[in-house]
Amino acid sequence: MDTIILDEYGNVSPLAYGMHDEWSIGNIYSENRENMFDDFVKNKEEELRELYTRTFSRVVKNKEQEMVNWNELLVEESKVGFYVA
Repeated sequence: MDTIILDEYGNVSPLAYGMHDEWSIGNIYSENRENMFDDFVKNKEEELRELYTRTFSRVVKNKEQEMVNWNELLVEESKVGFYVA
């Protein structure tokens, strides 16, 4: 994972701004911050792989689209199955 997002509250998210909270890596102000990256990878690695696979499948199926915003699609897919207000 080469991209992380740090918001104004200290929340760390992977990949792109706007990912569902379920994908939170942690918070830099929490007591568990030293292990938050290792914990995230350990607990979310398979789900992250599935997220990439779903997003890639979505791109492949849409043959009319010439260009895609990969991060935007990842954010949308990260919210699948969760209620977003």
